[in-house]
Amino acid sequence: LVVPGLVGMIVVAPEFIEFLYGPKWEPAVAPLQILCLAGIINVMSTFTGAILTARRLVARELIHQVIYFCLLASGIYWVAQDGGSRVLVRIAWVVFGARFFVYAANQQYVNSIFGHTWSRVLAILYPLFLAVGVEYVAARIARDFLLKQLQLGTLPVLLLTVVTGGVAYVASILVFRKNVS
Repeated sequence: LVVPGLVGMIVVAPEFIEFLYGPKWEPAVAPLQILCLAGIINVMSTFTGAILTARRLVARELIHQVIYFCLLASGIYWVAQDGGSRVLVRIAWVVFGARFFVYAANQQYVNSIFGHTWSRVLAILYPLFLAVGVEYVAARIARDFLLKQLQLGTLPVLLLTVVTGGVAYVASILVFRKNVS
């Protein structure tokens, strides 16, 4: 449920930020959306870290986390040097990149333990990717329609977009689950 929630937040981030903080916080939308992508990677990393820990490969996980910290610290230092209005967006991309590196490194090691390939991992995740793709498209269409055609306010757009995305996700996961198995 975290992944569809994060995908939904990517879609409704402008309304979410405006509702909570007001229109002057609009520059926070892009960093929030990028950090939601990093959150999706983080959710996927949870299982790889748990598998490495269960296999008593904590040293491997520790090395990956130290690399993550070094990437994060050096990347943030590097992108923050010139400041500017987009510095938070660049920092969010650094977080995403560092998180993706740790996920890929851990997943590669888990793949070698179980004899999986990246294509096998992607095949396992395929129904989820399809479902969140449908959720994203449905929520974007609903959001655009509610904003442009009906010209509703922030809160109704936020709520109706979340409901539309949720219904689309649940319906598509039911359809895709039957077709994949």
